[in-house]
Amino acid sequence: MEQNANFREEAISLQSKSKAQQESIEALSAAYAQQRKLTHDFRAHLSTLDGMLMQQNRDINTIQTYIHSLQSKQTERILLVNTHHAALDALLNQKALVAKNRKIDIQFSVNDLSPIKIDMVDLTVVISNTLDNAIEACEKLPETDRQIYVQALLEEDELFYAIRNKSLPVNMVANQLPASTKENPSFHGYGLQNVHTTLEKYHTLYAMDYENGWFEFATELPNTLIS
Repeated sequence: MEQNANFREEAISLQSKSKAQQESIEALSAAYAQQRKLTHDFRAHLSTLDGMLMQQNRDINTIQTYIHSLQSKQTERILLVNTHHAALDALLNQKALVAKNRKIDIQFSVNDLSPIKIDMVDLTVVISNTLDNAIEACEKLPETDRQIYVQALLEEDELFYAIRNKSLPVNMVANQLPASTKENPSFHGYGLQNVHTTLEKYHTLYAMDYENGWFEFATELPNTLIS
């Protein structure tokens, strides 16, 4: 029985990893398709600029305005969220794509996270697990009620990270979630356990709350690299 339980746990783990890999492939495919569209559009923009430059009474200011407009929109068209941090952009945009594919309205409030010093493995544990839980909670609701708000703000050498999502009623006990109703609750609990362990490493706390149909998670991480 113990061996069967181990095999079952490994099967669940492999299934979870396979799902994550599939979502990564979908995100890469979407990014590739968007890049091909941008390449096509880029040729059209070059043709437009060439036509402007060929005009005898060309207006340099008009051309400069056109170029600046292209520069400002280029990144916005590729990414749903842009933090100026490549790894975080990859993670957040992948989760955003998963949410949108599951008919979830997801919105972000971020600033320039390029100065982040926090280990990306640790950030991935916190962000990935909390976003996965939010997406899972939203999937249990009607499509019109599925909403997630994510904040990732670097201020005064601390990263404030918070996630707020619509959810079915959750009974909070001492800032903790109740035991999972999953078929294998001990395995499902690993995600939140990993978040808790990671935040302990940074000697920081987190807060969770449920009120009026909204579940909230928030924490602050010092912007430092801890081995």
